[in-house]
Amino acid sequence: MELVFREAKKKNGDIVSVPVLELDEMEFSDLESDYSGVCLGCGEIASGVEPDASGYRCEACDAHKVVGLENGVLMGRVRVV
Repeated sequence: MELVFREAKKKNGDIVSVPVLELDEMEFSDLESDYSGVCLGCGEIASGVEPDASGYRCEACDAHKVVGLENGVLMGRVRVV
């Protein structure tokens, strides 16, 4: 499991650095079966998160940026490598 930062283009054209969680297939499967999610703000793994969740509060940074793993994959913020 590795948190990397990738460049992304915002709607206004600005380039920003965003955290992307990279997992191997086994890590993804384990986290998915535990109903885990990821904070898109700080990259912290959260537990008790539904796969399609969005906007849950992060216990580490207090931001409402936790998404379910499957939702994170669809958003391009969780990658299975």
